[in-house]
Amino acid sequence: VLVLLGIYVDDILGAGGRKLLQEIFDRIRAIFKTSIPLDLGVVGELNFLGIWISVVVVDFGDGDGKRIGYKIHQTQFVDEFLEKMRAIEMRPRTTPAEHTNFTSEKKEEKFTEEQKSRETARLQSILGSLTWLSVRSRPDIAYAVSAAASSLSRCLCECSLRYRHVIQYLKTASSLGLFYEFLSGSGVGDDHSVAGTCVFTDASFSPTGNR
Repeated sequence: VLVLLGIYVDDILGAGGRKLLQEIFDRIRAIFKTSIPLDLGVVGELNFLGIWISVVVVDFGDGDGKRIGYKIHQTQFVDEFLEKMRAIEMRPRTTPAEHTNFTSEKKEEKFTEEQKSRETARLQSILGSLTWLSVRSRPDIAYAVSAAASSLSRCLCECSLRYRHVIQYLKTASSLGLFYEFLSGSGVGDDHSVAGTCVFTDASFSPTGNR
């Protein structure tokens, strides 16, 4: 693969060698009226569909020293969402969820049908925003958001407790994102820059072969 192009309506994101990308965008601009494409290696940070992509240098404190790579984050969206949810009034938490038996703690819901309908719509809107965030740049909240969503039809009070916990966590971790490290010896923005991805997964539901 020489070049990857991500296209959404009239927004385009390209990844590949600088010279080849420049040639491609020159041909596109010869046909369509477009804005001047931004080079991440030059500007250092750009926004694509609400997702920020930055070139960063980080030190995880693991003894391997500083690392350079891409950071994909939605800090601006998180900050605006927290302000909308008045998170300043909530106490912060250090985890997106906790091991709690909500079944024994949930309060009896005494909503009228109209109140239940309004509260359900409100929770669906909140969960929609959190889901959008979790599937793009914040996998750390994916389980907690899924648990909150699954409780929506079971108990509105439980759903509310779960989503508030996620928001309290985001209050302390609003700037987290995904980091893709450049492979050793690569440079930023040149034709030899390569981002490496290390993936750990355990998708085996039948290690003994009996399922």
